[in-house]
Amino acid sequence: MLTNINFFNKKNSVNFLICLLPLSIIIGNLAININTLLICLSGLITYKFEIFKIEKKLYQYLIYSFFLYLIFITLVKYFTSLPDIQNNARCVAESISGCEKTLKENLIKSFLFLRFLLLFLVINTMLEKNDLNLKLFLISCAFFSFIL
Repeated sequence: MLTNINFFNKKNSVNFLICLLPLSIIIGNLAININTLLICLSGLITYKFEIFKIEKKLYQYLIYSFFLYLIFITLVKYFTSLPDIQNNARCVAESISGCEKTLKENLIKSFLFLRFLLLFLVINTMLEKNDLNLKLFLISCAFFSFIL
C-alpha cells in the first residue's frame, strides 16, 4: 500500500534549518545570523502565538529576566549618557555626534539581541511538542564535525 508522505511541511522545514546550524557555524557569522533569522521566522509561521505562551518553569523565567535586564541596563546607560556627552573630553575630541551614534548603535544591538530569545522560544516549543528531531540534529553535528 502506498502512502503519501509529505517531507516538506512547516515543521520539517524548521528541523532542516536547525540541522543546518553546524554548517552555518563552519561557514561563519553571516550564515549563523541568516540561519537564526530563518529559524525564528519559520518558527513564528509554524507555531504563531504558541511560542509566547508563558508556562511556570524556572529556566524560562531566568531567561526572560536576563533579556529584560539586558534591555533595562542598555536603556539606563543610553538615557544617562546623553546629558554627559558634552562634558566628556573624549567625545568632544571625536565629535558629539559620534558618541551619540555609538550609543544608538548599542541600543539597537541590544534590541536585535532579542532574536536569541525568539530562537529559544521556537526551540522550546518544538521540544515541548516533540517536533524537534534530535537524532537528525545530532547526525548533522557528527557529520559536519567529521568533515572538519
